[in-house]
Amino acid sequence: MNPVFSPVLPAGLSAEGPGRYVIEPKWVRDWPLVLDRPGQYRLTDDLDVPPGEAGLWIAGDDVLLDLDGHHLRCDSEPECPCMALEVTGRRAQLRHG
Repeated sequence: MNPVFSPVLPAGLSAEGPGRYVIEPKWVRDWPLVLDRPGQYRLTDDLDVPPGEAGLWIAGDDVLLDLDGHHLRCDSEPECPCMALEVTGRRAQLRHG
């Protein structure tokens, strides 16, 4: 499945400047939160992924995800697994986790 680029940012993701985005977990409504634009993304709080869902999907190329000391958590159950992070884009980087 390939993400469809949308000019509108999804709930929980806001632009901080050109190529710089902020992920605000308390506002995420749709899972997974797709990071499909090249640039830097910064997590503002721990992200708890609901059972049966995927959390963050790095689908775009040249994405840097800065956890800023926060955690990606997935509290899954055997009958309802979840995934905290999926990376299909090229040259993705993860920092400060």
